[in-house]
This record gives sequence, structure tokens and C-alpha cells, in this order.
Amino acid sequence: MPKLSTIVVALAAGVTLASHTFAQSPEVVSRLDLSEWVGKWVASEEQQIFVTMPDKKGLRIDGMATYGALDPERVERGAVNVGDFSIRIPSRWVSANNQIDIAINADGDAVPVEEADEYDCVLSLRLDWNINWIDVTDNNMCGGLNVSFTGRYEWQDAARPSLESNSGITSYAGGRIEMAQRPVGLVTGA
Repeated sequence: MPKLSTIVVALAAGVTLASHTFAQSPEVVSRLDLSEWVGKWVASEEQQIFVTMPDKKGLRIDGMATYGALDPERVERGAVNVGDFSIRIPSRWVSANNQIDIAINADGDAVPVEEADEYDCVLSLRLDWNINWIDVTDNNMCGGLNVSFTGRYEWQDAARPSLESNSGITSYAGGRIEMAQRPVGLVTGA
């Protein structure tokens, strides 16, 4: 339902008033520059998302979430559950209200949500640039048992990196690749 706003105009020293009510469509929101997404975003010590912009055509999003990493007994037993992804999405997948709805298929590729299979990881990320946070929801299929990316991620960087300098942000998924462990998602040419 659209919001209604009323404008009241005094035509002559408060004697005659004219008013006009108009509808504001919630869909009419200007899209931010993609660089507003860039940075390190943290929901908890067990949930982090890194966003870089390798070029002006899209974003690279790396995410890492764990369950049990803060429990020394679980760590000692090797019972930490992990979920991670590393995907690249084209700028056209960022909606006018600064939301990204994506799925990560079994091959680790980012695909539109409509193409997701039953057990694919489905993520929704919504950037609120006024407050510097991203709200994320997932379908609980993005990692091991009890692993979830759902949460409010706060921006952690002191200064937003430029297009040229943001390639230095590392991700947990990148580290897992270096350790010869397959991340949940792989960088795609999307």
C-alpha cells in the first residue's frame, strides 16, 4: 500500500489554504552507486561478509558463517560447522531498493532465485546505506548444521575502499581455496 503525503500551501497570509494529497510509490527509490556495498560487514564473530567491486559491472560477495567456532570444546573435537561462499553478481541483479536476491547452486554458481533447486542456498541481502548495515536472510541451506547467514551486518571498515584498492580485501572463502578446501560457492563470470 503506498504512503500518502499531504502538502498544505498558504496562499495569502494564512487566509486561504490549499492542500494536495499524493501517493508515494515505495518502488520509486534511486539505486546507490555499487561502491556503497563495498567493505567488511559483520553480524557476529561467526558471521562475516566481504563485498568488493572488481569492476563497475558487478560485485564479488564472499561470506563465512560458522556454528560452534567460539566453543573451545567443539573446536577441540573438530565439531565446528562451516558455511561459506564466493560469488560474483552482475550489477543488474541489484534491485532499485538496494536488495540482492540470489541463489547459489550445487556447482557454486550464483543464479536467480527463480532457478534455485530445493537444496540450493538462497540469500536475500538488503543494504541500508543511511545506517551502514545489510540485513541478510537465508533459507538455512547455506552451510553445515545450524549455520546461518541470517542477521544484521554492520559495516566495519574505517574508509570505503576505492574501485582500484578493494581487491586487497581477503575472504575466508579465498583462504579455504588456498588450503585446498572447496568453498560452498565459487567465483563465477556472472
